[in-house]
Amino acid sequence: MITITNPPFSNVAINFEYDTVAIPPNQFWINQELSYEQMTFDMNDTQRWISFCSNYTMTASSFNIAMQLGGDNAASYSLSTLSTTINIVSSPSLNITPSFTLTISNVQKTYVSVCMNTNVAGLFFYELQLAPLSYPLSIQTIKSYVKSNIIILQSNQDFLTTKIYVGDRDQRVGYAPALIAGSNYVSINNLLPERSYSICGYFSNLFEATTSVVCANFTTQSWGTISKAFISFNSPILANQLNNVLCFFVKASNS
Repeated sequence: MITITNPPFSNVAINFEYDTVAIPPNQFWINQELSYEQMTFDMNDTQRWISFCSNYTMTASSFNIAMQLGGDNAASYSLSTLSTTINIVSSPSLNITPSFTLTISNVQKTYVSVCMNTNVAGLFFYELQLAPLSYPLSIQTIKSYVKSNIIILQSNQDFLTTKIYVGDRDQRVGYAPALIAGSNYVSINNLLPERSYSICGYFSNLFEATTSVVCANFTTQSWGTISKAFISFNSPILANQLNNVLCFFVKASNS
């Protein structure tokens, strides 16, 4: 994933360039299920996923892909590196039928850590929603949302919730790599406290063989005893100092 911490006023793009004569497009290409040929960022889209694919017949090798900035605000940005190295390795042992289990490993008021125990390295695509989640999205739908950077599908801040619905709404999708065979963890923040959630996901190996959907349920912790803190200052403070005070209490209350 590539993230821009300071969004552009209009747009900025990253283009990838490599020798398509030495590396033909039928041997190596950008994964269109998750990525775009040109990665464009604007005020609303500040992160994009980059994923590549290679043909199984491609010889093990290493080569560089150049990166170029484009877009209206390209002059306001610079790349920390002008190229990235791609390593093609022979890993027939990874082409096995994928399997995984989901375990809820840590639940707090607004946070959960989910453990996916996999039999091989690969990719985890998931949907999280306030329970019940009766009809999980297909993996193709989740991939489409992730590619378009549409991660939050429902929330208490969206128009329908504020104008039509009276209850809580929280539905989102996501994607995480499983770097090893074994325990891999996904952290999800900004959950609603004292609510029951369902998370359903699919796991694909690096050859895109995919499991059926697997689901798990959990309930976030309650707020518990609510305490009020009254703070006074004997001199004016700056906004960043006030922010540090607020962050301290947020961390201390585990909220």
